[in-house]
Amino acid sequence: MPQKYDSSGRRKKSQETKVKLYNAAIKLFNRYGYENVTISQITDKVGVGKGTFYIHYPSKEAIIVEQFEKIDRFYLERYNNSDKNNNAKSQLMAFLNSVAVLTEDVLKIDSVKVVYRSQINATGNFKLLIDEKRLYFRIIQEIIENGQSKKEFSEDLSSKEITMHVTRFVRAIIYDWILHDGSFSLTAEFDKSFNLFLETIKN
Repeated sequence: MPQKYDSSGRRKKSQETKVKLYNAAIKLFNRYGYENVTISQITDKVGVGKGTFYIHYPSKEAIIVEQFEKIDRFYLERYNNSDKNNNAKSQLMAFLNSVAVLTEDVLKIDSVKVVYRSQINATGNFKLLIDEKRLYFRIIQEIIENGQSKKEFSEDLSSKEITMHVTRFVRAIIYDWILHDGSFSLTAEFDKSFNLFLETIKN
């Protein structure tokens, strides 16, 4: 009797290979810098051919895109599980705390350096740190809009403008943290700085 073709096993092996490629790429980016790593170096690290890489990723940039997608899924899960009965300031501070925790404790400074390096020389559609279509931006804007609708936040600026200032402030603090080689607590700095910032947009 002929053996049945196990498509699930093939899919599992393919997924494992993709994970290995992703992990190898992130490690190499951390060690040598995103712009200095080639696809050949990534595939050599995993022990597969370049053709295998292209089965899973259309380009080296796609790995950074996947990293941002994972980050946004983390943010969405945190936001969905947050208490929507809290006032808007509490919701925003809780969400920003999750940004700090992910950055400092999960991604860690070496991976965050890779992200920022990759974005400095990125072109147009690949500038994901400032891509307003990302879930990250939309979540913050939704919180701001809720706060304005409840008269908690000023309407002198639009929700989009306030979101721009908040996310710009986030990038500035994280970049400063990177420049200081993580010598201060990102979570504590977010808490202090954003409490001050939110005083400026209170209604």
